[in-house]
Amino acid sequence: HPAGDEILRLVAQALREGRRANDLAVRYGGEELALLLPDTAKADALEVAERVCAEVRARDFPRGETSRQNIPKIL
Repeated sequence: HPAGDEILRLVAQALREGRRANDLAVRYGGEELALLLPDTAKADALEVAERVCAEVRARDFPRGETSRQNIPKIL
């Protein structure tokens, strides 16, 4: 659980850093995070999503015995 909590913290940090000033990053469940983009066009939402994904990929997630090569790319 401590490693999972750390991963949630790192992903939340990536959401906060990738969002725009008027966007809202929230945790609405145990492992669910959301980014609310008020008054946002689809193209702008895609730009924010790409920026957030880049922020997530830039994080150094704890992996224990697992190497980064063995983690499937989902973002």
